[in-house]
Amino acid sequence: MTRSARAPIILGLLLGLLPLVAAGCGSDPTPAPRRLPEPKAAEVVALPTPTESPTAVAEPAVDEDQAAELDTVVTTTLEVGLPSDGDAPIVQFARIEPSPWEPEILADMHPNFSLQANGRIFYEFDGGSSREGWYQTALTPTLALDFVKLLWDEVGIAELAEALEAPDPAFETELNGQPIGSGPIGVIYVASTAGEVRLVVSQSDLENPSGPYADRLKRLDDIIRALQLWRNYTESEASDLVKTGVAGTLGWWLDRRVPYTPEAALAFATLARGYLPANANVASWPLQGADDLALAEQVDAGFGADPVEIALSRDDYVLVRAEERRRGESFWGPLWQVADGSRYLIGVRPAVPGANHSVIDYRYGVPKRGMQPAGGD
Repeated sequence: MTRSARAPIILGLLLGLLPLVAAGCGSDPTPAPRRLPEPKAAEVVALPTPTESPTAVAEPAVDEDQAAELDTVVTTTLEVGLPSDGDAPIVQFARIEPSPWEPEILADMHPNFSLQANGRIFYEFDGGSSREGWYQTALTPTLALDFVKLLWDEVGIAELAEALEAPDPAFETELNGQPIGSGPIGVIYVASTAGEVRLVVSQSDLENPSGPYADRLKRLDDIIRALQLWRNYTESEASDLVKTGVAGTLGWWLDRRVPYTPEAALAFATLARGYLPANANVASWPLQGADDLALAEQVDAGFGADPVEIALSRDDYVLVRAEERRRGESFWGPLWQVADGSRYLIGVRPAVPGANHSVIDYRYGVPKRGMQPAGGD
């Protein structure tokens, strides 16, 4: 049996034995509690060639044996090739979780993994020491192209997007706090010289595929799970078995990853619900001062109204993200409070370099009066 033939078997064993912090296109809404290491700001590292960084934080260098290949323009006689714009995203994965709170849903609409045509990777992983929970690394253009071909040719992502009925993303919540509607939604974007395509798929269809495209969906689910397994080893050493299983599925494995700080963010804000329990987690909005983003002046949307959009700079995002992490997750949503006691629901969507192809249309149902979580908050 060849190494490539063994890889799916190895990956299957790994996924059965190792607990994943997340499956599908994003994170588990109820991860096991863990003590996070001391937060680290994004570090400045040398680039293999002079490349303008999307933020004040430089992107990481690749291993020495890959540096020469980074300077080589990849050409191919096949239809599928890399776009000429090196900053253009070519693969993005996102997962949008159900929530009773619309600002939280809107904040979720960003890729948690984004690969650019120049090989740069930016991804989200909240279990490490990165101050903002983001990391960066780089593939060679050849491996980046192979990854696109894997999704374009073997998975047939364009055919799936055309043939499969797209879900109707709908987010509503029952009185006992349970979500109803479409459930989690996965968004997969792939671009090449052959075109660009976006597949929107429900998590249930991805994890329990049926019909004539079941094998392809299973292959796609394996790729997403292997990618999450790779992310789980952001700051720990993986065994050779793990590396073999993941590399056999993705076509690559990278050890080097360094913290990354998104260049900007977009906040979505409304006033908070009138009733909140005394133990609801609330953070103090940090952007109040002489040069503040005064929420009372910017947010005129009541609870349940269309959220107001607020642009955040990189420095703003750093402050807001630090308070977000201190507050932690809560059933009652992304709650913020200002000095006069007013409370807001504010979801924050970090920007990724290039573009965000994870924003989708959806239907939203405002939670009814009396809604409570089934097991308490």
